[in-house]
Amino acid sequence: MLISNGQSAIASNTTYPSSRDVLANFMAMKVSEFIKLPAKDFNHFTGKKLNLKERISFSLLKKSMKKSLKSHPDQTGKDYLATIHKKGKNTTLVIILVVLAVLILVAFIVLSTMNISFGGG
Repeated sequence: MLISNGQSAIASNTTYPSSRDVLANFMAMKVSEFIKLPAKDFNHFTGKKLNLKERISFSLLKKSMKKSLKSHPDQTGKDYLATIHKKGKNTTLVIILVVLAVLILVAFIVLSTMNISFGGG
């Protein structure tokens, strides 16, 4: 099949895995197998070529998985995602508490510079 400017098009009978299939394969895959997977093989796994931003994200994901693998050697993709989700909740709570403490400190400093006394003396 040719496009009007003379370039060939991808054959219409080319089949790529659906995103649901890719996710299911990732969930079942062991993390130790995934971190050995090069970006080129991941291209075949997903059916599309990764751009530069996606290749960088892919390598960062593999580094994060490698750290997680030290504490959980038999971890699957599903277990890894559950671990990351739990860490995200804890991080959010810590950020909220730090922001709240800073706001209280700023309010106390502002009120103390205005010579307002708190309590009995």
